[in-house]
Amino acid sequence: MSTVTGMVQVEGNTYRIVRVTAGKYEAVRLSDDQRVGTFSSQAPAQFAPEACDERLLREIAHVAFRQARTSWVRRPT
Repeated sequence: MSTVTGMVQVEGNTYRIVRVTAGKYEAVRLSDDQRVGTFSSQAPAQFAPEACDERLLREIAHVAFRQARTSWVRRPT
């Protein structure tokens, strides 16, 4: 079951952040309801762009982390 965790704005677009499973999120562009990719909040972070480049998906994830739109658990390295 997926849960919307919030919205973030990056480069003039708004993205819905959806928790897919524990530690895995998808970013959906609101203007056309297009899923742009998925990312993880578990170290090391993983990015899987679908309808954007990896740089943009990393920025979306960074903003989501910074604005507490994701869960993050510090794990020993």
